[in-house]
Amino acid sequence: MAKPRRHLKHWPEQDEHSVSRCSHRNTPEEPVFTGLAIEFASLKGKLYFSGFVDETGHLYELSSHATVPKLIDLDEAPETFPLFLTEFKGNLFFYAATAEAGGELFRISPGDTKPTVFDIFPGPDSSSPQLFAQANGKFYITANGDGTGGLYQISHGNSTPILFLEGFHPTALVGVKKDLFSSAFGAQTGFELYRLSPHDEVPTLIDINQGRESSHPGELTEFDGQLYFRAVTEAAGYELYHIAPGSNTPTLVDINQGVADSFPEQFIVSHGDLYFDAFTEENGRELYRVSRGGDTPTLIDTNEGPESSDPIALTEFKGDLYFTAHTEETGYELFRVSRGSDTATLIDINPGVADSFPLNFTEVKGKLYFTAGTEEAGRELYRLSPGSTHPTLIDLVPGEDSFSNISLLTEFKGDLFFNAQGPETGEHGLYRFSPGTGTLTLIDLNQAVESHVSC
Repeated sequence: MAKPRRHLKHWPEQDEHSVSRCSHRNTPEEPVFTGLAIEFASLKGKLYFSGFVDETGHLYELSSHATVPKLIDLDEAPETFPLFLTEFKGNLFFYAATAEAGGELFRISPGDTKPTVFDIFPGPDSSSPQLFAQANGKFYITANGDGTGGLYQISHGNSTPILFLEGFHPTALVGVKKDLFSSAFGAQTGFELYRLSPHDEVPTLIDINQGRESSHPGELTEFDGQLYFRAVTEAAGYELYHIAPGSNTPTLVDINQGVADSFPEQFIVSHGDLYFDAFTEENGRELYRVSRGGDTPTLIDTNEGPESSDPIALTEFKGDLYFTAHTEETGYELFRVSRGSDTATLIDINPGVADSFPLNFTEVKGKLYFTAGTEEAGRELYRLSPGSTHPTLIDLVPGEDSFSNISLLTEFKGDLFFNAQGPETGEHGLYRFSPGTGTLTLIDLNQAVESHVSC
């Protein structure tokens, strides 16, 4: 089997908090908790996000430059956080659970004061929609129904989900040209790859690991007009494959020759190339690149020799690939691979062997923002210009104190939003940073909740 990743030294990014429904009434010893965001989505000039200030999650809407979000009321007693926020043709779809409808699909359109619920499994029973995939101009979910449920399709932003393939519950779905590829389970085949071409009434099985044993297709990614993915067989282990639309025969790219796994993962397309990391006994777990028209992966050996660099957080920015990786000389630091290069350039934020462990890469106004840590500044926000090897420290709190638990960086209207806990007031909540003015603003979710809930 593939060599597991080394135990990474993680800088703390976010703490969990257990708070009461009146959590805004903190004792002096407690940090002021003003609410945290869970996930974001932008729609028609508004920022939507799920968040919480107590045990219950809500959906919020924030206009540009506003400091108090608007709470979007789903139900008097929502039972779960809104999840899987996905924009499709000018509408926002998401999963939420209420006492009346159970766990169902919701949609909110611009101008709506309350979301529309699609009660696929009528009544309080849940259809538990999952997947939330877009392919070939359509939106797909898997859900349970009165019968077996299956794969549902939405053709237009304001249309009702229709049962597209009854009893078919894929775990992944990717469109390649006019074909739909998916990974799904069959009683006689295990988890295998399926293809649905135009005018097909049922998916075509592509049985990679023939028989009842699964090939477990994963990392399904469209690249160069084909589907690239990871799968396992007894003969090759977990390896890289690709398949063209209309074909029933995938091509094996055996990175770690023989039965040993390379277990490729973190597939990302950057400036016309496909990047991923994979393992071999000779090189450890390192970065690889496949170029358009090519079939042989190129090794980018950041930590030369058999020791792994364990690249993570692969991010495309201005045509180059940025990632965090480890060497014995540098610790976990930021690296960049320029387009067409086979060599990773070190961007050493915490010089020497100590880690800075960059994370949360987000582009704002043509700059790359991320979090990293040093002994001098603590864990802070940084900004990097394209092609530069010298990040700029954005010391939100000058001195040794720093914002702790910075997480979930998101760009909206040229501003940067993130969760954090401030060191002076202890306000643990959602913040907005405006790069143009250097202004830091607390977005207080309590103010939105107080208009709906009275303690």
